[in-house]
Amino acid sequence: MGKVRNEIQITNFPSANFFLFGNLHKIILTQLSVVLKMFEVEIKNIKNEMNMTSIFQKLFGSRFLSIISLVVLTNTVNAQWVMVDSSGIPKSFISDEKYIYTGFRGGSSHPAVIRSSDTGLTWENKSNGLSDGSMYYDVNSFCTVGNNILAGTSYGIFISSDYGDSWIRTNFDQSHGAVHALLAEDSIIFAGSVAHEGLFEQGGIFSSIDYGQTWARSDSGIMCPTCGVYPSVYALARSGSTIFAGTSQGVYLSNDKGKIWMWDSLGPAISFAVIDSAIFVGYFSSSFISRSTNMGISWTRCETGLPDNGIQYLAANNKNLLGGSIFEGIYFSSDMGDHWKPVNDGLGTGDSSSALDDISSIGLIDNYIFAGSIGLWRRPLAEITSVESNPTLPEGFELKQNYPNPFNSSTVITYGLSTISDVSLIVYDVLGRKVQTLVNEVKQAGTYSVSFDASNLASGIYFYSITAGKFHLTKKMLIIR
Repeated sequence: MGKVRNEIQITNFPSANFFLFGNLHKIILTQLSVVLKMFEVEIKNIKNEMNMTSIFQKLFGSRFLSIISLVVLTNTVNAQWVMVDSSGIPKSFISDEKYIYTGFRGGSSHPAVIRSSDTGLTWENKSNGLSDGSMYYDVNSFCTVGNNILAGTSYGIFISSDYGDSWIRTNFDQSHGAVHALLAEDSIIFAGSVAHEGLFEQGGIFSSIDYGQTWARSDSGIMCPTCGVYPSVYALARSGSTIFAGTSQGVYLSNDKGKIWMWDSLGPAISFAVIDSAIFVGYFSSSFISRSTNMGISWTRCETGLPDNGIQYLAANNKNLLGGSIFEGIYFSSDMGDHWKPVNDGLGTGDSSSALDDISSIGLIDNYIFAGSIGLWRRPLAEITSVESNPTLPEGFELKQNYPNPFNSSTVITYGLSTISDVSLIVYDVLGRKVQTLVNEVKQAGTYSVSFDASNLASGIYFYSITAGKFHLTKKMLIIR
């Protein structure tokens, strides 16, 4: 690994008495944000036993320790996001047994890939081979195959067999578009591409069975039936034995390792996340995400607590689900997407005030959350999960009256579960015919709300019925035009 360089930013600090009054948090952060106005200190060959406090003591003397102590205390009390790299705009993340890698939006003034060996505290440039000599390529996606890392870029697919020290272009045809998605499935590598010149031209899904040396189309069934072209593919994921593709035409799935794809409705999709047998879909512009626990046979709409423009980027770790909203920051769910809360403390402060409004990617690696925006931001997952309080569980099973009722076009139905249950919530007309299945999946104990869209139904009386284990109840609702 190359030389590690830490730049200590200092300025003339007021006397210690100054820090005893006013808003300590704002004062300290303001003082420490001055960028190399007076000094630049390079720390070399620091011994393992020397911590940062002893370094500051050697450099600045004991008078500076009171300031450092206040900073440590402030950061401990006010847990928040911290910018760990300001090189550019991150677009992708991956890790292997040794490192974490971040891919960036292309340009001439910042790297294409950076690498960290200390869970994202420090980073080094690993972009050798990822440029045309003057501009670095966009690095939109990664995947690992054996000891190799593949990078999907704006100009094809590159491979590294030396932990990112060097990158070699594969034989992926650049005319197929920018590669936004990569997925390794057994011995097959799948790549999803987005056209350079338009939404549909030259996009599609491709596969390789020789570590990326040769590629062939693997997208039978996804050509647009009305326009005769392939859609742009933005995301690929696997849940169980099913592969999902998020495209400009919606979600497609394949149960035969990419030989045949079937359209699974939904809207234009940009991201996926997988938790156990559940898969989640993020959209370009929707106020909700979708979840399926049965390999895409049915989908549940998840939106409680999400911003109006919804979630575009998703990441998951164990039971924790993170979402990135382009204009609203980062959101967190601990109950499989049923309820969300913003977790934006410190994101977009200081010189990067627009970071909150420009989320470009999200990753969840080694129990740390990484967010791409105006710079690379990092936060321990434990800061969020440790303060996540469980909502009060219902004492029994319940089905509440829909609200509003009567209603014109849509209404909300709320139900409660005291234990984990296999839930079915179905709407029937007055003749007992099934109109719509709103819920059909296993749910954890808790209170849930689901929206029922009746805009295409005639006025009249309808019934909604819930079955959860041995609990069964039916209620009446009224549509009035």
